[in-house]
Amino acid sequence: YFLKFDQQMGKARLDLSLQYQKSRLGMPGPQPPEKFADRNQTQQILGNDEISTPYDYTINSIFSINSRLKWKKFNLQFFENRWQPESHFEYIWVNHTLVDTTPRTLVSGIFANYQLESGKNILTIGGEIENDNFDYSSFTKPIGGASQSTLFSAHRLLKGYYLDYLLKSKLLVLNIGLRYDKPSDFPSQLSPRISILWKLAPELSLKSSYGIAYRAPTLNQLYWPDSDVMNYRGNPDLLPEKNRNFELGFEKLWGNNLLL
Repeated sequence: YFLKFDQQMGKARLDLSLQYQKSRLGMPGPQPPEKFADRNQTQQILGNDEISTPYDYTINSIFSINSRLKWKKFNLQFFENRWQPESHFEYIWVNHTLVDTTPRTLVSGIFANYQLESGKNILTIGGEIENDNFDYSSFTKPIGGASQSTLFSAHRLLKGYYLDYLLKSKLLVLNIGLRYDKPSDFPSQLSPRISILWKLAPELSLKSSYGIAYRAPTLNQLYWPDSDVMNYRGNPDLLPEKNRNFELGFEKLWGNNLLL
């Protein structure tokens, strides 16, 4: 299901979108051996001539909401994303065992910025707050035996602030940015960047830039359970990624047909 709503209110504009999706997917295994005697115990009890486990499946549900309010030079945005894949597996080895795993991811946040203009120069200030939650539950039920459960949850509160200044003149375009990230579970990080475009001649320009980027691993990448739902699992030893980038280049135009 999808819903989108746009409303112009004088100098303000409101955009709202919602989306919900739910699906059930079978998770067939590989085709078992042609001879029944060559099949393992799971394939003999649960499988058939085409697939090895017709009783395994996942139920995947996704919900997202995104709203944005723009009024003159002010922008305000709110978002929320939910993802919940549920898996069901039946194993036949020593005994008949049912395993149900449900990871849940919830990411919500609010973002705002404001632009101040002075001639061709633009100063943008902004900030955001993001609330991340991840949890999962796993239940193992041997037929005729006692069930076992595993519960886990993790939380992160991320605060970010940034400043961007764009300065324009006939010969020079200068862009300076500064961002400060403060996650609750990792050290904070200050990331500056600067770019310059210098017009040496009407058809010749020199450009250069330098910046630092920062990205903390998501809670899914840290704590995703080791199960058969995906082909990967989380690694709690992951650290934030830091990137430094430098660029230097020029552009030369000859007439209207050749750009080097």
